[in-house]
Amino acid sequence: MAKVSIYLKSLLIIFNVFFWVCGCIIFGLALLATRFYPEDEKVDGKDVTCGRLLLLVVAAVTMGISFLGVFGAYKEKKWALLVFFIGTLIGFIIVLIGAVPLAVYKPQVLNNIEEVFSELPPLDEVDSEYQTTMEVFQREVHCCGMLNGYQDWGQKVPDSCRCPPFYQYKDCVSVPVSPKNKWGMMKYLDVSGSSVLVYKQPCGPIVLSYMRKVFDISLGITFGLAISAFIGMVMSMTMYCQIKRPSIIFSLEQSPPKYTELYSTAEY
Repeated sequence: MAKVSIYLKSLLIIFNVFFWVCGCIIFGLALLATRFYPEDEKVDGKDVTCGRLLLLVVAAVTMGISFLGVFGAYKEKKWALLVFFIGTLIGFIIVLIGAVPLAVYKPQVLNNIEEVFSELPPLDEVDSEYQTTMEVFQREVHCCGMLNGYQDWGQKVPDSCRCPPFYQYKDCVSVPVSPKNKWGMMKYLDVSGSSVLVYKQPCGPIVLSYMRKVFDISLGITFGLAISAFIGMVMSMTMYCQIKRPSIIFSLEQSPPKYTELYSTAEY
């Protein structure tokens, strides 16, 4: 049997142990979700059973493939290394199928979301649930409106747009309050009694920046997994090629070649 590099063997074992631990963590999270969200419960009106089953399948496959990698590397079993290579190759292809469209269509998706924001009606005319969500977001992130600031709220700018006391007023804008539009914020008027300070920053760009970060993190994770799978494939196939079948051992006692005696007694 050919000599296998001890460094390659150790590296492949460590590589697979790491991913086996990751699979265990995913499996534990799926079981934790099962405990807190039974099958008959829903989160925000949506069934979480499919997502939970997907986590369990991904975790089980990851643990199984990693175990085969460790077993094949430690015992130097060609069949286990081959199955590990095929499973890793399939995972590599699946990750690329998801990562490449995500990278290609990222700008288009963000542009479409921005267009949706620009086509929204005045926020005081949308449904109450959307208004409540916007007000919570404005209060937490310190912004107002979607793209045009407080003007997106039309004639009913909510209290969540108001700059709190001792806030950095360079990030606020003073808006005059007419007698016809008191906005429900009369108690927050300044000394002159004719204007109020509201957040200058609209919320739309903040939402888009958050989504860009989510896209970037998702792309980093997917391409990182793809690179890791490729490295695992290279190591497993290299070790597979280093493991050769035992050579046939011939007997040391071989019959003398033909015509040996005639050759030895020949006179020149």
